[in-house]
Amino acid sequence: MYVMHVPGQCADDQEALARIRTVRSATRTPHLVVASPTATITDVAESFRAGASGFVLTSSPAEEVVTCVRAVGAGYPFVSPELLKDMDLSAIRAPSSGSRTSPLTDRELEVLELMAEGASNEQVATALFIAPATVRTHVLSILRKLQARNRTEAVVRAYRFGWLSWEAVMGNDDTLSVPVESAR
Repeated sequence: MYVMHVPGQCADDQEALARIRTVRSATRTPHLVVASPTATITDVAESFRAGASGFVLTSSPAEEVVTCVRAVGAGYPFVSPELLKDMDLSAIRAPSSGSRTSPLTDRELEVLELMAEGASNEQVATALFIAPATVRTHVLSILRKLQARNRTEAVVRAYRFGWLSWEAVMGNDDTLSVPVESAR
Protein backbone atom coordinates (compact mmCIF):
# COMPACT_ATOMS: atom_id res chain seq x y z
CA MET A 1 0.00 0.00 0.00
CA TYR A 2 1.18 3.49 -0.80
CA VAL A 3 -0.10 6.62 0.97
CA MET A 4 0.46 9.81 -1.00
CA HIS A 5 0.26 13.24 0.62
CA VAL A 6 -0.67 15.57 -2.24
CA PRO A 7 -0.20 19.17 -0.97
CA GLY A 8 3.29 20.60 -0.98
CA GLN A 9 4.40 18.00 -3.50
CA CYS A 10 2.32 19.21 -6.43
CA ALA A 11 1.89 22.64 -7.98
CA ASP A 12 -1.65 21.99 -9.22
CA ASP A 13 -4.37 19.38 -9.63
CA GLN A 14 -3.04 18.12 -12.96
CA GLU A 15 0.39 17.51 -11.47
CA ALA A 16 -1.23 15.68 -8.55
CA LEU A 17 -3.18 13.43 -10.94
CA ALA A 18 -0.03 12.80 -12.99
CA ARG A 19 1.81 11.86 -9.80
CA ILE A 20 -0.98 9.42 -8.84
CA ARG A 21 -0.73 7.79 -12.28
CA THR A 22 3.08 7.63 -11.98
CA VAL A 23 2.98 6.05 -8.53
CA ARG A 24 0.35 3.52 -9.68
CA SER A 25 2.40 2.50 -12.71
CA ALA A 26 5.78 2.53 -10.92
CA THR A 27 4.79 0.50 -7.88
CA ARG A 28 3.49 -3.03 -7.77
CA THR A 29 1.08 -2.16 -4.98
CA PRO A 30 -2.56 -2.42 -5.98
CA HIS A 31 -3.61 0.16 -3.38
CA LEU A 32 -2.99 3.90 -3.30
CA VAL A 33 -4.44 6.25 -0.69
CA VAL A 34 -4.42 10.00 -1.31
CA ALA A 35 -4.23 12.31 1.72
CA SER A 36 -5.13 15.97 1.19
CA PRO A 37 -6.11 18.88 3.46
CA THR A 38 -8.97 19.93 1.17
CA ALA A 39 -10.85 18.42 -1.74
CA THR A 40 -14.05 18.50 -3.70
CA ILE A 41 -15.99 15.47 -4.85
CA THR A 42 -14.60 16.17 -8.33
CA ASP A 43 -11.04 15.93 -6.95
CA VAL A 44 -11.93 12.60 -5.36
CA ALA A 45 -13.51 11.24 -8.53
CA GLU A 46 -10.51 12.32 -10.64
CA SER A 47 -8.12 10.75 -8.13
CA PHE A 48 -10.01 7.46 -8.32
CA ARG A 49 -9.99 7.58 -12.12
CA ALA A 50 -6.22 8.17 -11.98
CA GLY A 51 -5.78 5.04 -9.88
CA ALA A 52 -6.36 5.94 -6.24
CA SER A 53 -8.20 3.44 -4.06
CA GLY A 54 -8.81 5.73 -1.12
CA PHE A 55 -9.06 9.44 -0.33
CA VAL A 56 -8.72 10.81 3.17
CA LEU A 57 -8.47 14.34 4.53
CA THR A 58 -5.33 15.12 6.51
CA SER A 59 -7.56 16.73 9.15
CA SER A 60 -9.42 13.45 9.66
CA PRO A 61 -9.23 11.77 13.06
CA ALA A 62 -6.60 9.04 13.39
CA GLU A 63 -9.32 6.39 13.62
CA GLU A 64 -10.65 7.42 10.20
CA VAL A 65 -7.19 7.24 8.64
CA VAL A 66 -6.71 3.76 10.11
CA THR A 67 -10.14 2.73 8.81
CA CYS A 68 -9.20 4.06 5.37
CA VAL A 69 -5.92 2.13 5.29
CA ARG A 70 -7.60 -1.07 6.48
CA ALA A 71 -10.48 -0.76 4.00
CA VAL A 72 -8.20 -0.05 1.04
CA GLY A 73 -5.84 -2.83 2.13
CA ALA A 74 -8.79 -5.23 2.10
CA GLY A 75 -9.71 -4.13 -1.42
CA TYR A 76 -12.52 -1.69 -0.64
CA PRO A 77 -12.59 1.94 -1.81
CA PHE A 78 -12.68 4.61 0.90
CA VAL A 79 -13.58 8.30 0.87
CA SER A 80 -13.58 10.47 3.99
CA PRO A 81 -17.21 10.78 5.10
CA GLU A 82 -16.74 14.52 5.54
CA LEU A 83 -16.28 14.82 1.77
CA LEU A 84 -19.45 12.86 1.07
CA LYS A 85 -21.83 14.78 3.28
CA ASP A 86 -23.79 17.44 1.42
CA MET A 87 -22.51 16.13 -1.92
CA ASP A 88 -24.20 14.48 -4.84
CA LEU A 89 -23.03 10.87 -4.68
CA SER A 90 -23.81 10.34 -8.34
CA ALA A 91 -20.46 12.03 -9.08
CA ILE A 92 -18.74 8.92 -7.74
CA ARG A 93 -19.19 6.16 -10.24
CA ALA A 94 -17.16 3.15 -11.06
CA PRO A 95 -15.18 3.88 -14.18
CA SER A 96 -16.61 1.99 -17.10
CA SER A 97 -14.28 -0.33 -18.95
CA GLY A 98 -13.91 1.52 -22.21
CA SER A 99 -16.95 1.25 -24.43
CA ARG A 100 -18.06 -2.00 -22.85
CA THR A 101 -21.82 -2.33 -23.01
CA SER A 102 -23.89 -4.49 -20.74
CA PRO A 103 -24.54 -8.03 -21.97
CA LEU A 104 -27.75 -8.02 -19.93
CA THR A 105 -31.23 -7.46 -21.26
CA ASP A 106 -33.32 -4.59 -19.91
CA ARG A 107 -35.34 -7.05 -17.79
CA GLU A 108 -32.16 -8.65 -16.41
CA LEU A 109 -30.91 -5.17 -15.45
CA GLU A 110 -34.20 -4.55 -13.61
CA VAL A 111 -33.76 -7.84 -11.74
CA LEU A 112 -30.13 -6.95 -10.98
CA GLU A 113 -31.11 -3.55 -9.57
CA LEU A 114 -33.58 -5.22 -7.21
CA MET A 115 -30.93 -7.81 -6.31
CA ALA A 116 -28.63 -4.88 -5.44
CA GLU A 117 -31.29 -3.68 -2.98
CA GLY A 118 -31.25 -7.09 -1.33
CA ALA A 119 -34.59 -8.27 -2.70
CA SER A 120 -35.34 -11.99 -2.65
CA ASN A 121 -36.58 -13.82 -5.75
CA GLU A 122 -40.13 -13.61 -4.42
CA GLN A 123 -39.82 -9.86 -3.81
CA VAL A 124 -38.40 -9.34 -7.30
CA ALA A 125 -41.27 -11.38 -8.77
CA THR A 126 -43.83 -9.26 -6.90
CA ALA A 127 -42.20 -5.96 -7.90
CA LEU A 128 -41.90 -6.90 -11.59
CA PHE A 129 -45.19 -8.82 -11.84
CA ILE A 130 -43.51 -12.02 -13.00
CA ALA A 131 -43.37 -15.57 -11.65
CA PRO A 132 -40.65 -16.54 -9.13
CA ALA A 133 -39.49 -19.23 -11.59
CA THR A 134 -38.93 -16.51 -14.19
CA VAL A 135 -36.89 -14.53 -11.67
CA ARG A 136 -34.73 -17.60 -11.00
CA THR A 137 -34.16 -17.94 -14.75
CA HIS A 138 -33.14 -14.27 -14.97
CA VAL A 139 -30.81 -14.61 -11.96
CA LEU A 140 -29.10 -17.67 -13.48
CA SER A 141 -28.71 -15.82 -16.77
CA ILE A 142 -27.21 -12.80 -14.97
CA LEU A 143 -24.75 -15.01 -13.08
CA ARG A 144 -23.73 -16.77 -16.27
CA LYS A 145 -23.33 -13.61 -18.34
CA LEU A 146 -21.33 -11.83 -15.64
CA GLN A 147 -19.37 -14.97 -14.76
CA ALA A 148 -20.35 -14.47 -11.13
CA ARG A 149 -20.55 -17.18 -8.49
CA ASN A 150 -23.34 -15.52 -6.53
CA ARG A 151 -25.76 -12.60 -6.47
CA THR A 152 -23.39 -10.33 -4.53
CA GLU A 153 -20.55 -10.88 -6.97
CA ALA A 154 -22.91 -10.13 -9.87
CA VAL A 155 -23.92 -6.81 -8.30
CA VAL A 156 -20.27 -5.86 -7.62
CA ARG A 157 -19.21 -6.71 -11.19
CA ALA A 158 -22.10 -4.78 -12.70
CA TYR A 159 -21.23 -1.76 -10.53
CA ARG A 160 -17.56 -1.90 -11.46
CA PHE A 161 -18.43 -1.97 -15.16
CA GLY A 162 -20.75 1.01 -14.68
CA TRP A 163 -23.96 -0.89 -15.41
CA LEU A 164 -25.40 -0.14 -11.96
CA SER A 165 -25.38 3.29 -10.34
CA TRP A 166 -24.13 4.04 -6.84
CA GLU A 167 -27.74 4.63 -5.80
CA ALA A 168 -28.80 1.23 -7.14
CA VAL A 169 -26.06 -0.50 -5.16
CA MET A 170 -26.29 1.51 -1.94
CA GLY A 171 -29.95 2.51 -2.09
CA ASN A 172 -31.30 5.94 -1.32
CA ASP A 173 -32.41 4.94 2.17
CA ASP A 174 -32.71 1.90 4.41
CA THR A 175 -35.87 0.55 2.81
CA LEU A 176 -36.37 -1.72 -0.17
CA SER A 177 -38.43 -0.46 -3.07
CA VAL A 178 -40.12 -3.84 -3.14
CA PRO A 179 -42.83 -4.91 -0.69
CA VAL A 180 -41.72 -7.04 2.23
CA GLU A 181 -44.22 -9.51 3.61
CA SER A 182 -44.79 -9.38 7.33
CA ALA A 183 -43.20 -12.06 9.49
CA ARG A 184 -45.53 -14.88 10.52
